[in-house]
Amino acid sequence: MNITSKKKLFLIVTLLTTIVAVVALNMSAIAANHSAKAKAEITNVTVNNGEITVRFDMLNYKANKVSLEFTIAKWVNDQIGWINMLQRNRIYEEGATEVVRAGNLRVEVTKGKDGFSYTFKHKDAAIDFSKGAYWTHKKPAGEGEYGAYINHILSEIERHGKWDADAIYRIGVTSRQDERFTAVAYTTGTGTAIAADNAPNQSITLASCASCHAGGTFKAHSNRRHDPQLCFSCHNNFTYDSMNSVAEADGWASVDMQTMIHSIHAGIDGYKVAKADYSSTPNIIKNCAACHKGDVPVPVRGY
Repeated sequence: MNITSKKKLFLIVTLLTTIVAVVALNMSAIAANHSAKAKAEITNVTVNNGEITVRFDMLNYKANKVSLEFTIAKWVNDQIGWINMLQRNRIYEEGATEVVRAGNLRVEVTKGKDGFSYTFKHKDAAIDFSKGAYWTHKKPAGEGEYGAYINHILSEIERHGKWDADAIYRIGVTSRQDERFTAVAYTTGTGTAIAADNAPNQSITLASCASCHAGGTFKAHSNRRHDPQLCFSCHNNFTYDSMNSVAEADGWASVDMQTMIHSIHAGIDGYKVAKADYSSTPNIIKNCAACHKGDVPVPVRGY
């Protein structure tokens, strides 16, 4: 190797070393500003002509910008349960079936003089929920009997997703960063706060899940969503699994919370959600009190 080549090699190594040092320094700065113990708390929800504004605190959090995911769901009744007010189509990957799936809004929020605040927006425009459930992506389509099947689901979303001033809505704020934090609040369609204890569908709590899932740790969704209240917002009767569905009438695989969680904990051979196979999960389905603390709900689907 000649002298010129050695100099080039030395410069390249020096440059790479500098880059690594800068990245490490930046990561240290991020770690210093992003507390692993950060917690989110929704302090106020304002409803203004169908627009939803959420104010929240990031407790023990030093950074002025945070990457978050927002959800909103409506409680309909015991037969329907929760319906997400954000809807979308979903194709998991090439070759999978296009289905309906609950949606969310992933945004970065910068702290203002009055703290953290966010108005539900899509493509830089505030979402008018007074018109009902909002589609962030296109609606699935089909022909013949399959098309009728799809259109029935879409009409049910429209019917149950209509804005109701007297209904109870769940607002969710979830971390999109390395830190794990989730905040949940309940409100009426006019913005009146509802205590969580007075909200419907509270038969499963984080404490009951933590009896098996130590520390409330769940592999799904990169362990970022860890409050079962929030899980019900998306995993409802209008959310389907693209990977395990087929494009035919009644061919969509439901991943509503009741079906999914009961199936997972029944240890059903070959049961999958997306690409995850839960065949080896221990069968605890006969022990209702293991998950349902307090009042155990009456089975309505044969479980």
